[in-house]
Amino acid sequence: MRHEDTLATILDATPVGVCITTDEGVFEQVNPAYERLYGYSASELVGRHFTMVVPEGQQEMLASLHDRFIAEGVEIRGEWKVVAKDGLERTILADACRIVGEDGRYRKVTFVLDISERIAVEERLAHSNELLEEANDRLAHLAAHDSLTGLANHRRSQEMLTAAVQTALRYRRQLAVAVIDLDHFKSVNDTHGHRIGDEVLVHFAGMLRVETRAADTSGRLGGEEFVLVMPETGSDQAAALVERLRVACRERVLTSAGVRVTFSAGIAQCTEDDTPESLLERADAALYRAKAAGRDRTARADAPAADTGD
Repeated sequence: MRHEDTLATILDATPVGVCITTDEGVFEQVNPAYERLYGYSASELVGRHFTMVVPEGQQEMLASLHDRFIAEGVEIRGEWKVVAKDGLERTILADACRIVGEDGRYRKVTFVLDISERIAVEERLAHSNELLEEANDRLAHLAAHDSLTGLANHRRSQEMLTAAVQTALRYRRQLAVAVIDLDHFKSVNDTHGHRIGDEVLVHFAGMLRVETRAADTSGRLGGEEFVLVMPETGSDQAAALVERLRVACRERVLTSAGVRVTFSAGIAQCTEDDTPESLLERADAALYRAKAAGRDRTARADAPAADTGD
């Protein structure tokens, strides 16, 4: 077999699409794999400009790249979008080399591999990874937040309190904590039912988000009991904040049944001797003093008696 015949046989048998274009960008020869990739026959391609298989928005750019390649022989290798005869876009990996024809003019030989399926798999994998990441984020949120109110749950509240106390002690910063308990909440459930009770909890959680500062964090310790962690806050400032919250609760927390609620709160300021547990215990003890003094008021751990209320 002649050398030329051997090369022609190899070109026809190779699974990689191969095309030869003139220095003007006109198809001069294509192999069967190239025909199969684009859906055109050789007779439909030869004599036409190669940009016939290029998306309209990229034709001018690729034509300019071809001219530069013919003039300078710079390497052309990369992933490109192409358009087959059926109008569908495909993604190819193309590599080109420059040769000199028998007429002394340059030709561009381009080797084309269809990577559309690989790209599609990668995109599906990336999408699946995004969905998995979103699912993991949702699971992490659910694991750390109360399903009814959306506030931090008991475990997450303890973690936030621990982190806040550690920061306050390490950097000698002020920190105040309030434990809040909705007054007579059991009677709300007993009188109006648990659906209305749930509405109260949801409304109160929403009010906590609105009325507290961006730096403050709040959580549901359980039942009708909540915690408010106030960094960079002294006892007086914390008392004023919680008192504003108490008044807002009395005025704004409504349900579809027209139920209004009040709350009692205990406030403790972090000292250098505190642990997260002792700080919460002191705030909790102040809460019980507020409840014992008649509810609908706040009390401070550093004060001798309930100090606000009507």
